Amino acid sequence: MEQTPLQGLEEKLQLLLQRYERLQKENQKLKRELENTQTLLAKSNLTIKTVQQQNDALKIGVQHWNTEEKKVLQHRIDGYLKDIETCLALLDA
Repeated sequence: MEQTPLQGLEEKLQLLLQRYERLQKENQKLKRELENTQTLLAKSNLTIKTVQQQNDALKIGVQHWNTEEKKVLQHRIDGYLKDIETCLALLDA
């Protein structure tokens, strides 16, 4: 059975409406993901700022430390930097 031009147009309209609904849902999902990523980024930036402030505060007293104390501090700082890099890598994912 052949379709009339009107039936063909109605089918195309239905397909277009379905596609529009799918795109709307995908858009909402992407907006939620963006919001979550921005929240994570803000938390990570706050953590970075806090660690930098702590590091700056420690640098003031480091000049009077012996070599072993400085090594322990460097190890802790390296751990913090590794955690920060992990957070940043998660943000890039």
